[in-house]
Amino acid sequence: DAPMPELDAAADWLAARGEYARHTAAASVACYDVGLGDRHSGNILLVLRTARVVHLAGSLDERQRAADALAAAHRFAQSTLDAFPAQVCVLDAAGTILSVNRAWRAFGASHGALVGEGASYVAECERAAARGDLHAARFHTELRALLDGRQREFTLEVPAPTPAEQRWTAVHATRFDDDGQVRVLLAHSDVTEQHRADEKTRVAEERLRLAATAARQVEWDYDAQANQATFGERWGEITGRDAPPPRTLEGIAALFSATDREQVLARIKDCIRGRAERLEFDARLEGDGRRWVRVSGAITARRADGAAARISGTLGNVDAVPSRQDQLIAASRLASVGTL
Repeated sequence: DAPMPELDAAADWLAARGEYARHTAAASVACYDVGLGDRHSGNILLVLRTARVVHLAGSLDERQRAADALAAAHRFAQSTLDAFPAQVCVLDAAGTILSVNRAWRAFGASHGALVGEGASYVAECERAAARGDLHAARFHTELRALLDGRQREFTLEVPAPTPAEQRWTAVHATRFDDDGQVRVLLAHSDVTEQHRADEKTRVAEERLRLAATAARQVEWDYDAQANQATFGERWGEITGRDAPPPRTLEGIAALFSATDREQVLARIKDCIRGRAERLEFDARLEGDGRRWVRVSGAITARRADGAAARISGTLGNVDAVPSRQDQLIAASRLASVGTL
């Protein structure tokens, strides 16, 4: 028990004891209700002349422990955000930035972009949209739907110009709940190199299409993993067929005459397995055996094991070359008959 003050008069002693009892009981109930725990002799400050209890020692200790726990939780959350290689920020329900990670700050410092804590991410989107930025307008619409609870997440690829160059960013946004408060996690990933590679592929495909058109060829593409083939618009003109083009490897093989089919299939499979980098051969189409085509192609994407993931090329009409060969063979046969 807490020591009682030494008082001369019995009445003073009785009054002090009553004061102590009332204050201890009232403060214990109040502290228990607010989560600070009960009071005991180890955390009570006592005014000895009056026995009035001052409940400060325990409260301050527990408040300090609560503050330390809150600071530790904040450090853990910040360390978790900093571990992400992408630029990450957290928004509140109004779209204001609550926190950002190390990658976000580093990108902003080096590129002169990305707003920080306390700024309104939504307002930045609105200003960009008002300047006529269609990507920002679409992003603002998606973000507003996320904040309003009409969707849980979305991903958009948007341009991210810097003073030095044009870059591209993929932004993934996820809505989550933080003890009843709406929060949104935004992760910006730099996809500039991927975008540039896709653009190079698109340009190369367009050049191939134009070259194929000029050279009486039709472009084709084969996805080896999905066993899915596609042909260009000049399919019917080059092959002389009204039927739609084949969609599988087996369908491609069936295009060719029975005498050439096995060899055609073997060459394509060698390329699919990665044994051959390119395709280049002439073969006769199924039918009267008079229409010859030249198949050209190369591996344009590989799997991790080295096998082809995608093969692209052209199919060209070369009737004139085999026809000339047939004429030479016929002439040679006539000459041999004449010498008998």
